Amino acid sequence: MILPKNGGVVVIDDQPNEALPIIRAMSKKGIPTTYYQGNEESSLPDKPCQIVRLIFLDLQLIESNDAHQISKSITNVLQRIISKDNGPYILVIWSKNGGKYSSGVQEEINKHYHLRPACVVEFNKRDCLEEEIVSNVDEESLIEDVIDRLQGRLEDEDEEAIKTAIKESLADEFQTQFVAKSDAMDTIEAHIREGLETAGVFHLFVIWENLINYSGAKTVQAISDTIETTNLWEQNMRDVIKRMARARTGRNEITNELALEAALTTFTYSFSEELESVIRDYEFPPYVELESPYIIAGYSKEELIRIEEYLDKQNKPKLRLIKEDTELRSDVNPFKISALSNGVSPDHSEAVADLIQTYTNIPNVINTKLHIELNPSKELIPGNVYERVIDDEAKKREYLLTYFDKIDADLNKYKFIELEVSPICDYAQTKWKKSRLISGVIYLEDCPKSKSKIDHLYTVQPSVKIKEETMKMMFDFHLFKSLDKEIAEEREIWFRLKRELLLDIIANLSGHVNRPGISFMA
Repeated sequence: MILPKNGGVVVIDDQPNEALPIIRAMSKKGIPTTYYQGNEESSLPDKPCQIVRLIFLDLQLIESNDAHQISKSITNVLQRIISKDNGPYILVIWSKNGGKYSSGVQEEINKHYHLRPACVVEFNKRDCLEEEIVSNVDEESLIEDVIDRLQGRLEDEDEEAIKTAIKESLADEFQTQFVAKSDAMDTIEAHIREGLETAGVFHLFVIWENLINYSGAKTVQAISDTIETTNLWEQNMRDVIKRMARARTGRNEITNELALEAALTTFTYSFSEELESVIRDYEFPPYVELESPYIIAGYSKEELIRIEEYLDKQNKPKLRLIKEDTELRSDVNPFKISALSNGVSPDHSEAVADLIQTYTNIPNVINTKLHIELNPSKELIPGNVYERVIDDEAKKREYLLTYFDKIDADLNKYKFIELEVSPICDYAQTKWKKSRLISGVIYLEDCPKSKSKIDHLYTVQPSVKIKEETMKMMFDFHLFKSLDKEIAEEREIWFRLKRELLLDIIANLSGHVNRPGISFMA
């Protein structure tokens, strides 16, 4: 199944009788679907309330022949449904009019960054629907009943006239309704598959969300099936979950709130194992292809500028610019591109510089999402990072020379920090006696390099983005100390290191502390 199964499918159609057959067809495939009657203000949410991955959009939501008005009305509807934090989605434009207003609608949608779809699929609604004539009246039974009631009071020629009159009267009672064709889902998937082949990597996100949904259900089943489903299931499951929480925390006496938190943490570990197992066995469609001729791409005043290769700097390949499939210039250093007078206009130079900046920032942004929690809860947890302010510039320079052979003249580029490295098991089992910290420094990436080949200095390899600045961190294992827990709890938390990075630092700290050393005579 290539369609999202996490509740991210939306149908927007002003005609419920045309939307309902498709919703029913998807329901039979286990695909939860949300329907909005786009021309009814009351049917729309006050603000976006769900994640959307696939939208079926009927273009004729309002009675109008004005293309601009139609485009604006559709955009207004989408803004009520798709949040700015939604992420990528597929837009399926289906219409009985052959997509008459499609180009105008897409142009208007693309003016809003968060509404731009990963790909657009268009097909005629009639590919999936067929008409069916229905009536709530059984014509033959009604005619027979009327004739029986008038039996003995009619001549033969009157009986035929009455039958004709009844049929004509009932003609207005017949209605045309739409039903999904037997192959409607096959048709929908075939059209969407064509779109996915052009937006291939988008499907990877759909696959992942579907596997998450499946793995979550399997985890719930595995845990809940430990107890037989009887009228005592709920009572017994309480005990199972509490025992899981005790095992997690290592404590027999535990509050209800902590037990619930610990139990869900155990669920999460089980879920992660299940998800990894499912991913290993998954067969990916061939069009989810990661190879690309471009390293990054962008637009400038309707002219496409692409970077096929990166510059020959720090062992990176060289840059090539392509405009409308025509090579403009090869072996261009993007940092000197503004000085070029031949082949690349100033507009292009600015666009390429922006693209280079975007490209070089991608690892920093991803690493921040992977390893840093910028808005942490205000509680004492391993991984907390606290800023230590030193106002005395002389002392600040002296301390910085612990980490650097040479420091930048602008001391504002450096901030001293302390990292909470108490064992995670102490936190889980609430066994903290002292808060354990190591000191370090966080600094702008363009600062002079730190000291090298010094075993007690640990440099965090990934750069991160904090307050739009690219920064690096370094810790000194010699500056390992303890602090009363009550004092640590009063500190202001700046940000928090996530589990993987924190455990790597703790492992290196443990290795440094446990060095045995030897005595020998040379």
